[in-house]
Amino acid sequence: MNKTTVGMGLTFGELRVAILVKYQKFPFHYVRRVSITVGGLSVFDATWDAQAKVSALQTLRAIGPEVSELVTALEQVACPS
Repeated sequence: MNKTTVGMGLTFGELRVAILVKYQKFPFHYVRRVSITVGGLSVFDATWDAQAKVSALQTLRAIGPEVSELVTALEQVACPS
């Protein structure tokens, strides 16, 4: 399983900011990861849980108000219980 829960990006000129929450490949296919990339640089990568969601949202907000659409999308993704 390699299911993407949310994948979204915004492009500013030639710079792309993207978020991705997806299930990992086998044998870790039951665990989701969240990652944030700016251009080709990964600025955040963690196992998806409540704390990672808070940290990822803080990272996005630190990038600036231009990525508020990504913040809203990530806020809507449910965390595992």
